[in-house]
Amino acid sequence: MSKPNIILFFTDQQRSDTLGLLNPLMKTPNLDRLAEEGCLYENAYSPNPVCIPARHNVLTGLTDKFHGFSANAMRPMKEALPTIPQLLGDQQYHCEAIGKMHFSPMRNHHGFHRMQLMEETPKYRQDDDYLLYLKENGLGNVQHQHGVRHLLYHQPQRSLVPEKHHGSKWVADRTIDFLQKNQKDPFFLWVSWIQPHPPYNIPDEWAELYNDVDIPEPIAPIEYEKLPPKIRNASGIGDMTGDMPRIMRQKRAYYSAISYVDHQLGRILDELDQQNLTEDTLIIFTSDHGEMLGDLGLFQKASPYDGAAKIPFILKYPGKIAKGQRKLEFVDLNDVLPTILAAAGVEYNGQHELPGESLLVDNGQKDRSLQYSANGQIKYEHGANRWRMLRNEQYKYVQFYNGGFELFLDLENDPHENNNLMEGPLSSEQNENYHYLKSNLIKYEELWGIDDCVQDGELNKMEAFGNVKNPNNRNTQLPSWPPQLVVKEEIDFLTPLEDEIIKSIEKEPLVNLSKLDLEFWAEKTGKHEMAERFKNIK
Repeated sequence: MSKPNIILFFTDQQRSDTLGLLNPLMKTPNLDRLAEEGCLYENAYSPNPVCIPARHNVLTGLTDKFHGFSANAMRPMKEALPTIPQLLGDQQYHCEAIGKMHFSPMRNHHGFHRMQLMEETPKYRQDDDYLLYLKENGLGNVQHQHGVRHLLYHQPQRSLVPEKHHGSKWVADRTIDFLQKNQKDPFFLWVSWIQPHPPYNIPDEWAELYNDVDIPEPIAPIEYEKLPPKIRNASGIGDMTGDMPRIMRQKRAYYSAISYVDHQLGRILDELDQQNLTEDTLIIFTSDHGEMLGDLGLFQKASPYDGAAKIPFILKYPGKIAKGQRKLEFVDLNDVLPTILAAAGVEYNGQHELPGESLLVDNGQKDRSLQYSANGQIKYEHGANRWRMLRNEQYKYVQFYNGGFELFLDLENDPHENNNLMEGPLSSEQNENYHYLKSNLIKYEELWGIDDCVQDGELNKMEAFGNVKNPNNRNTQLPSWPPQLVVKEEIDFLTPLEDEIIKSIEKEPLVNLSKLDLEFWAEKTGKHEMAERFKNIK
């Protein structure tokens, strides 16, 4: 085949240290197999560690300066930009998207010939292929098809959908079906799982996979007042603070979700072998961002700490990439588009310079001794909360727009990122690296950052604010598609929310509904009577 098939495997919120090759506690035989057959990049980063911005970096090869997403926002791109499926589709590739894309509008195809979608929070059932699949298979009654997001977002819970029909399996099933039927033209597949993004709705068969594994506790919390103001909102999120047994159960659930996706990945890899497609297929496996998972007392993403910003990244290209490589140079999601285009022999025809570079090129022009990442805005769509980060092999420098707070870390001597060197005097060597990274960060922000992020040659900042925890830092999203149903029989078939909440945790004894912040939940959702009943459940 003159043009290779291309598959981009994508998980959501997967940390870099969740591969068996990097962490012997992890059970990921298929990811390990993929890495051993290609190249594992051990220092891969998300250039913007939040779902929507990261995915648009991949899609367009460009940063938020051009696509307009510096934080999560459900709206179209800032401007029309060439995308991977558009560019490949123009060169006789058949392009399909399977799973979570997180586009807005949801059905904006961006050049894909077909989209089989499984989104986290679809507004209408008819827009979501997975919801339609559940309906067709007698499971149209399940309202929380991907777990209970509101009251139990960060709580251990079980899937309300049987394993046979679980979303992660559905993604693999659709991919296998495609591989069996589409071999005439070269193809590009973006195969995207929701897991291990919370809530961790694990099938019963996989939920206890790590129960007997001696998993270490999260990295000790940083004192609240020493945290950057923006990051304080990620501490104590979701009623988890101080409850170490439940946090450890949550870690095990997170790892189980990754192992379950790994199993589904293995099914797809086996099908590639079965269809004799393996040798003609380039594969990239990566994630949009990581998850703090309790480290430093933090949860979620949108953070410059490695738990959130560092991601797995595997490249396999038979005959082009030597097997068993492990590289330490910096790579990021901006490198995906140029790598795919180079493999396909397709020229990029956009008007903007690309920040990334093909990983198939030896001795390229991109400076891989430095890694840049940034998140947030300096205006008020999501609050003036931008941070920007640049690191080299040893040091990481971060500046926060909120108050100009600076974080300077020695990753060689402080790999857990506990100690901000800005709290004490810097040695001459530290001072040299501080100024080197800061001056280069200004250049990166000028090139790739959003408007007005640099002023008079300095990183812009504003007067400090937000030193109090945000009371809205918990998820209160009720399912949005059931209220849109109009057919009485479909409405009557729905399982009541209360029943699903109780069922999702009936096998998770560490979760006690009466001990959750029911008043906050009731205030945000209007479920006051239900909250009163939950107070009496022990």
